Amino acid sequence: NGPEGLAKLVETVLNQILEAQMTEHLGAGPHERTAERQGYRHGVRPRTLYTRVGPVTLQVPQTRDG
Repeated sequence: NGPEGLAKLVETVLNQILEAQMTEHLGAGPHERTAERQGYRHGVRPRTLYTRVGPVTLQVPQTRDG
């Protein structure tokens, strides 16, 4: 635990938020087929965010249209 555990927790929460935002933006979850879909996922781009608890690696979702 300690600072490393807190950094991992922050990383996990932020990555879940990014994924939820992408799902809302596209109107569908990963591998989900819906009539409301507004685009398609195209992998993730790793980014490092430097915080007070240490660096965290974010997996920023990408869309096919950029």
